[in-house]
Amino acid sequence: MTPDIDALIPARRGSVGLPGKNTRVLVDRPLALHSVACAKRIAGIRHIFVSTDDPWLAEEAQLTGAYVPLLRPDELAAETTPMADVVRHALTVLDQAPGPATSQVLLLDPTSPLRDPSLIVQAVDLLRADPDADGVVSVSVPSFNPLWVGVELTQKGHLQRHPAAPQAYTRRQEVPGYWRINGNFYLWRNDFARRMRGDWLDQGTFIGVETPEILSHSIDTLDDFRVVEALVTSGVVTLPWLGGPLNV
Repeated sequence: MTPDIDALIPARRGSVGLPGKNTRVLVDRPLALHSVACAKRIAGIRHIFVSTDDPWLAEEAQLTGAYVPLLRPDELAAETTPMADVVRHALTVLDQAPGPATSQVLLLDPTSPLRDPSLIVQAVDLLRADPDADGVVSVSVPSFNPLWVGVELTQKGHLQRHPAAPQAYTRRQEVPGYWRINGNFYLWRNDFARRMRGDWLDQGTFIGVETPEILSHSIDTLDDFRVVEALVTSGVVTLPWLGGPLNV
């Protein structure tokens, strides 16, 4: 198979919620390198581009075989930098990379390290089979359905039904299904990603691939990190690369 996908792992140095998040060791390797390990298990990947402004992480990623030709510019590594800007910058860099041109970009955010590579392979197959789709995005069913239990508090602290769930249901079985975009992975066609803006969901046509909610944790705080760590160390979640060499 001719590689037609580039993987993008955006791992900037700064983090407000958990300083040093992307370099913090999760079980056996820095957090960002779990995403590198996952990408290596996806057929059709040309380069695994780690986009970072952290020199230490750049060097460590290169030792695993990731592609890190440069550091991310400071103006694209701020807390307020839109991810769409990072993606477009990455595609510009990847245009100059060795190897055949690619048609898709797979975004693996380090803050969502619990992944099943087979579900990403499924997403790749779906996008290749549907020329009308601009991308495939991971979704999951949350542990609660906000259409069933969603409320808001008034200024007096009183409960009232949330405007997003205006209809009252008397039986849980009657409530429409509800999925959330969970950040586990994003797969876009390059031509869409080049014109993507912050409101990307309203700009194209996307397929959803459901991932288990247990794999849909996102790390923003130390508590989040500890929950994910506990899931892995207890064996509740199994990562196929765990314990193996970092460069394989």
